[in-house]
Amino acid sequence: MANTYLTSRDYTKPAIDQRIAELVKRRIGAREDLPTESTKERLAKFKEIRNARQGLLKVTHRHILETVAYILNTDAEVLEEGILDKDEYVNVLSSFFAEGGRQAIIVYLQSMNPPAFETGRWTPQFSKEHQVIRCCVTDGTTEEFSGKCVIVYRLKSNLEFGVKQLLDLYEFSRNIKF
Repeated sequence: MANTYLTSRDYTKPAIDQRIAELVKRRIGAREDLPTESTKERLAKFKEIRNARQGLLKVTHRHILETVAYILNTDAEVLEEGILDKDEYVNVLSSFFAEGGRQAIIVYLQSMNPPAFETGRWTPQFSKEHQVIRCCVTDGTTEEFSGKCVIVYRLKSNLEFGVKQLLDLYEFSRNIKF
């Protein structure tokens, strides 16, 4: 009787693929009773996180972004949108203003992959595009450079940046095309 089972079973590639698909469907079906977030709910959650990141940007941050935008001949909102894509970018920018913080940051404007869903800026049109112009802020160790950039230098790191110190404590340098 066991031999008839083995001889009647189909071992062709399509039959095996069909059995695998059925097993996967059964396994997924077992998880259907678990609560799942809809795409809209997930996007709303990521937008809230993005808004919280935006709340961390102060007047000093925006002043630097406006100056960099002027040098790069773009809009400051484009730079801000890119910086809000990642916690890392906001943290790098904020650490530049802290007492004892970074002495230099690099603001890039370059072709990059479209914003991911987790950025809170994702739209269906981004899924059709391969590259978009985006902004990122780094200390030079995390992002690969391929576009335009401005390096912002801090002249004194022993005190916290404020609006009064903005004109005296920083310098800008634009990249040179190779």
